[in-house]
Formats: sequence, structure tokens, C-alpha cells
Amino acid sequence: MSFPTFYLAVCLILVFSIALQWFPIAGMGSGAEGWIGRLRHLALPAAALALSHIGYYIQLLRNHVTVINDKEFVRALLMRGVSRHRIIFRHMLPNAALPFLSYIGMSLSLTFAGSVVIETLFSWPGLGMLARKSAQSHDYPVLLAAILLSTFAVVAGSLMIDLFCAWYHPQIRRQLLSGGRTQ
Repeated sequence: MSFPTFYLAVCLILVFSIALQWFPIAGMGSGAEGWIGRLRHLALPAAALALSHIGYYIQLLRNHVTVINDKEFVRALLMRGVSRHRIIFRHMLPNAALPFLSYIGMSLSLTFAGSVVIETLFSWPGLGMLARKSAQSHDYPVLLAAILLSTFAVVAGSLMIDLFCAWYHPQIRRQLLSGGRTQ
């Protein structure tokens, strides 16, 4: 959790691109390499963005599973002889998924902010690189368009996760359908 995104990306480049030579260091690859080549070029930037948040995700999920573990229904299931594996995967994780999914929606903006650094380190031509280059060259209309597009993506992603949470959790769905009134 304490590794910044850029430091993790540099470590991935040093280990997997320079020492082991499994993945290319930078760029998108050419069309001649096909989609396998593109995936090889995408692997390290995607891993750097994903791994930079995984510590928070694991800690959040662990905390919610720990809270759910103390609930009465878990003790009742254990007393009925239900296996611990079934309790975890059928009852505890689905209940802990809601705050976990909400946090993923909130961390979309952090992912977009980290993508600027990742795209720069890996020479990946993306929205973050476009925003950085347009800010350096004082091309404000392009910069505003990049910011607006990334803002739209964050809001749309958060809305989709909120709608999924409402679909996933019947209590939230009932509250939304009743107009927010408590029953």
C-alpha cells in the first residue's frame, strides 16, 4: 500500500523488462506483432495501475469480512454444520462486496490520475499522455477536452457501479424504488 504508482512501475520495468526480458519496456507495439504483441506491451502498465490499489482493496475486503464474521447469521450457519468454505463464499463475501464495489467506484479518479504517470513511463499514447503534452504546450482546448473526457469516464464508471450495487443489493433497490422513504 505504501508503494507509489510510479515506483511500482519502475520496479516492474526493472524486473520484468530489463532483468527477465519477458515484456517490452515501452510503446504500444506495431501492427505486425498482432494482438499478442499488443497484450505484451499492455501487461506492465496494466499491472502497475492494478497493483497500486490492490493493497487498499484487500484491506477493505478483509475488514468487512471480519465485521460480517461476528454477525449472528454466521454463528447460526456454523451451528447448523455448514462448512466454513461455503459460509465464506456464499454468505460473507457477497455481503462484503457492496462496500468493496463502492470503493472501486471512488478509486476510478485515482486510477485516471495514476495513468498520466504510467503512460509517461511506458510511452503509452493514451489520454493521460495527451493531457500532459497539451498542458506542456499550452494547448488548453485539448487539455480541457481530455479533462472533460476523463471526468465523464469517472462519473459514468461511478454511476455504473452504483447502479450495479442497487441491482445487487435488494434493500438498496427497494429504497430507491420507494423514493428514499424508509419502510
